[in-house]
Amino acid sequence: MRVLYAINSGVLGGAEKHIADLTHGLAAKGHSVHIWCEAGLIDELFKNTTAVVTHQKLHFDICLSYIFKLYNYLKRENIDVVHTHDLKAGVNALIAAKLAGVPVRVGHIHTPLSVWEISGVKKAINLFVYRLVHTTCATHEIAITNTARDIKLKEGLDPAKIVVIPNAVNIDTKYDPDLVAQYLSQWGFTDTFVMGCVGRLSIEKNLSLLIKAFHKLALEHENIRLVLIGGGDEESKLKALINELNLEQKVVITGVFPDGHKAALFKTLNLFVFPSLTEGFGYVPLEALSLGLPVISSDIPVLKEVFQDSVVYFKSNDENDLCTKLKDFVTTNKGIDRAIVSKTVASYSLTAFISNYLSLYERKVL
Repeated sequence: MRVLYAINSGVLGGAEKHIADLTHGLAAKGHSVHIWCEAGLIDELFKNTTAVVTHQKLHFDICLSYIFKLYNYLKRENIDVVHTHDLKAGVNALIAAKLAGVPVRVGHIHTPLSVWEISGVKKAINLFVYRLVHTTCATHEIAITNTARDIKLKEGLDPAKIVVIPNAVNIDTKYDPDLVAQYLSQWGFTDTFVMGCVGRLSIEKNLSLLIKAFHKLALEHENIRLVLIGGGDEESKLKALINELNLEQKVVITGVFPDGHKAALFKTLNLFVFPSLTEGFGYVPLEALSLGLPVISSDIPVLKEVFQDSVVYFKSNDENDLCTKLKDFVTTNKGIDRAIVSKTVASYSLTAFISNYLSLYERKVL
């Protein structure tokens, strides 16, 4: 089987990791994988695979040159499945796949469009365009959770096309203790209680709320520190807020980091905090749990569906409630219920993840 994944990104994030997990799983079973993406750190995810990577950037929301190039590629390579992973790639690649006669055409907006943190007008346009393309070009639409499926149904997507397939937790839990110590020393955070988050610094991650809640707590507790592990569009705004609150000595933003350092960076933390306003699934908190970290998360429905009783929740976007929950952890240094966490993590196995997608792809290919 010949599968092509399309995404309008070159960075490292949840959707990109999703593609990497699929690529490794399908390649291990002898399938041919092709990837269309932007150039960037995403390439690190495919270094040790047989995937054929094509760097192609979408310059317009509907890009005729991209559609034409992809159409020719799909015909030449005799691609069986096109699986798209964001709005721009979804619109353009699904059109190309329909024109090329690709039998399986999968749309996959990881975080449903209607919960994006954008203007109402832009959101309405996005929903109209994607619904039109989905109706005319897609054979399937992925929802990562039942919560996401319900939202996509309200957006007007065809219920007969929506398939719920949860993500997988796939992180190398081995880490170098010396690298952990090196990072803590570099930041000046040795012998402190360190909390933080790992992931892209984007507006929907709501990290300004975490900084403000941390600031309140830091007025009472001298020996706490905050690390935001990652880079992104909001980095300069978050640094400005850190300076405004005089937290330069207590808060670090790492910027983009090598993927091989991920587990060690997680282990610099005593507590993982996830204040996100909207998610398709919530990869990184599950990764944190698999590495033995306690987690405080916003209580948005999709996260409560995925994590269930494995984490402590605070009221979404409520700075005071988050500060209260952080204070409770700092003062008691709570651990995690390993039995509950193990059960949760086991629910998202890589084996089931790959098997579910192969079953979907093979419905019309075989």
